[in-house]
Parts: sequence; structure tokens; C-alpha cells
Amino acid sequence: MIIGLLILVFGIVLLLEQIVPGFSIDFEILWPTFLIVIGAYNIIKDRKPSILSSICLIIGSIFLLINLDLLTEDFYDLIYPIILIIVGIGIMGATISGNKGTKISTKIVNNKSYQVRNYTGIFGGVEQVLAESDFEGANIYSIFGSVDLDLTKVKIKTNTIIYVYSIFGGTTVRLPEEYNIIVTDTSVFGGTDNKIVRKYDDNKKTIYINVTNVFGGTDLR
Repeated sequence: MIIGLLILVFGIVLLLEQIVPGFSIDFEILWPTFLIVIGAYNIIKDRKPSILSSICLIIGSIFLLINLDLLTEDFYDLIYPIILIIVGIGIMGATISGNKGTKISTKIVNNKSYQVRNYTGIFGGVEQVLAESDFEGANIYSIFGSVDLDLTKVKIKTNTIIYVYSIFGGTTVRLPEEYNIIVTDTSVFGGTDNKIVRKYDDNKKTIYINVTNVFGGTDLR
């Protein structure tokens, strides 16, 4: 539907330029805007980025910034490497997302071994509810994709760290109420929406959340 609408608008603009004296549209602004609209519409509609929609959104944004003189034309040389990187990540993500299980890695701190879960949403979405009696931490990677992780039922025996990386993607983490939550946030053209409001209690164990957002967002609930 959106493609047909854009083609219709494009045709109307061309027709108006022919029949209305003085009417003109700057196509250097119009065509990258079309790409941005197509990419954003598909991401919103599918609730997750695809390779095509991400390419449309990124290329449209780059060319729009160039045509508005907000970026120099040197960025033309970056477009093709960016496309190759996106496609490569997409192929890797398709391989990773084919495995429905959660990968568990071992982390050793002060000679003690911890079982850390890894959640990866690359050009796709991951949704999981976890109910572990001894949750020892997690690494969450949302790269051109999303991870929705429900930890409200987990129990921890010691203080725990969760690392979140939202890079051109979005992460939602729901956390248990009976523990302290301490959030550290580093964001570049992104942000963390921390909806957790609770008073620190020395008698409670703590879950530390270390968030990194790069053109992405993290929602903590």
C-alpha cells in the first residue's frame, strides 16, 4: 500500500510540474525522503527491522543529510561499505536466529564461575520469559533488531550484572521487584527509558544494568 501511495504522489508531482506554471519540487530532497518513509513504515508495520527496510532508512537518511548540506559528499564513498556491513550482519543474524535456544557462556570473576545467558536479536526479534532460581547474569544484543526479556520471575543468590547493547535496535527488560536495580547508561543518538523507581535497600541483593545505546533504545520496566 505504501509503495503504491508513494508512486501515486510521485506521479502527481510530475504532472503538476508540467501543467502548473512555477510549480517545482526539489527531487534531491523528495527521493531520499521516500526511502526514509518506506523504511520506517515497514519497520513499524513488521515491528522489527528487515535488511531492506534498514537499508532504505539508512541510505535515505544519508542522502537527505548530504542534499541538505549537513554532510559532505565524501559520505558517498561510505554508502557501499555500509550496505555491505548491513547485509553481512543480516546474513549472520539469520543464521543466529535459526537457533531457538539461548546460548549460555561461562564467565569467571575472582576464580568463581558464572553461567551467563546471551540473547541476540539481529534483524529480528527475540522474546523470552525466564524463571530461573539462580540467575547469574545476561548479555543482551539488539542490533538492527529487538530483544524483549521478562526476568520478573528470576531469583538471584548474589549481586548480578546484565549488559545491554542496543545498536540500531530496541531492548525491553522487565525486572523483578524484590531487588535493588542500579543502571549505568551510555548513549549515542539513543536513550534509556528507565521506568523503575525504588529506594535502595542495603538488605537486598542488587541487579546492575550496564546499558549502551547507539542509535537505539532500551526500556527498563
